[in-house]
Amino acid sequence: MKIGQSKTRILYERDSLQQKSFDNDLIDYICLDGAPLSVGERIGFKKLIQKLDSKLRIPSRRKIGRKLHTEAKKVHRTNYVRKQACLLLALH
Repeated sequence: MKIGQSKTRILYERDSLQQKSFDNDLIDYICLDGAPLSVGERIGFKKLIQKLDSKLRIPSRRKIGRKLHTEAKKVHRTNYVRKQACLLLALH
């Protein structure tokens, strides 16, 4: 590398299969193990992920929180629709 040149990392696109898979697996990890949303900001976690696949982007706690909120709304909506369908069937 020449003087004045910076080393740039090539990262996966945000909508790539690898990145989406990682994001979903990270959310599963947080939910299943009770890890804090800030896990992605921890030095040891960052080092581990970079060793495993240096092209991955670690989402911010805000992005993780938004994704969890979106998923919770989907589950709530699905459960509500199921309950309504059960009530309708029970009434007939």
